[in-house]
Amino acid sequence: MTIQNLFTADLSDVLHVQLTCGKCGAQASYDPDGRTEVAGVCPQCRETWKDPHLIDEGIVAVERFLETLKTLRGVPRETGKRKRVGVRLVFDLGKKD
Repeated sequence: MTIQNLFTADLSDVLHVQLTCGKCGAQASYDPDGRTEVAGVCPQCRETWKDPHLIDEGIVAVERFLETLKTLRGVPRETGKRKRVGVRLVFDLGKKD
């Protein structure tokens, strides 16, 4: 007999997306229904997170993730109406074997 704990998270379960500074460990939280632009520097140590003169694919990916999360949660754009996506996305948070 095998017993397995399975944890799932729906997109509506995401309260905040949290970024942690690689230098000092400070954290910045982003509301998934709010802004999608990541801060340019760490709020504590001022380490550069996003250089305005360079395209940082890691930060761009985080910003795209935030925008995608907002879209999938049905958050309206500036003038649009709230629209539900035709699928439900659920994350399996169980242990990887």
